Amino acid sequence: MKLPLSAYPFLKSVMVGAIVGTGPVVVMIVMMILGSLLHNGVTAKNLLAAAFLLLLPVACAGLVIGFFSLLIGLPLTGFLSCRGWEAAPVYILAGAISGGIVGLVYDLATSGSLTFLLLPVMSAGSGATTGWMWWKTARRHLR
Repeated sequence: MKLPLSAYPFLKSVMVGAIVGTGPVVVMIVMMILGSLLHNGVTAKNLLAAAFLLLLPVACAGLVIGFFSLLIGLPLTGFLSCRGWEAAPVYILAGAISGGIVGLVYDLATSGSLTFLLLPVMSAGSGATTGWMWWKTARRHLR
């Protein structure tokens, strides 16, 4: 299946945001995988499980970021384009704010309180990265 050229900047922005947002989690998973492989030995089954564990958080984050990029990011792009306000800092700030709010709402909905602010901070970083990558790959040349 061949994607239209205009889909590549969107998908690239989403995946880079997902990789950055899950960075701390992936580092912890790598440490657990290394300990497990040292303890249980390196087998094909263990390596397949390790690859699955590494890809799962990035894939889940990619789905969430893709959904909210469609819900928030693309309408915001249309608004900023109509107003002539498109610039890298605007996309970065909008991504950080919307990502942080999504993470904050999820944190409040699942725990009922702000017990740990890591998720909103990671979400804000992921949103800022997604906004920056969207500017860099899709919007910068239109200015």
